Amino acid sequence: MSKVWIGVAVAAIALAGCTPAAENNIVVVANDTAGNVVLPPDEGDGEGNELDNGVAPDNALAAILAAPDYQRDQAFVRAIMDAGFRCDGVIKSERVKDVQGLPAWRSDCKDGKSHILSVKPDGTVLVMSRAD
Repeated sequence: MSKVWIGVAVAAIALAGCTPAAENNIVVVANDTAGNVVLPPDEGDGEGNELDNGVAPDNALAAILAAPDYQRDQAFVRAIMDAGFRCDGVIKSERVKDVQGLPAWRSDCKDGKSHILSVKPDGTVLVMSRAD
């Protein structure tokens, strides 16, 4: 059984590919020895509000749901790469069963690898991929 790596990335829909990852406040989470996700300590105001992408927090998911396929695929490529996985382009993404109550998509990259991405209302994208 393959180990599942979980990466967390923030997907900015409109201009996802225009700024370097370091400027997008991307956080990749790690797994502890028991396989539990370990989140880094909160840095900033203590309320988790460090990123201001100019969109109301509850509108990010709505924007992803309403986005045309090509735009959503571009955002997903950025989220996959920012989470530390290789993806030279998403050739297809399709909705799959929700993951822990969050809308989810399977994105197929040009290199044949697939990733499951679930999106939180604030635009945070959880990227899950099989380790090879």
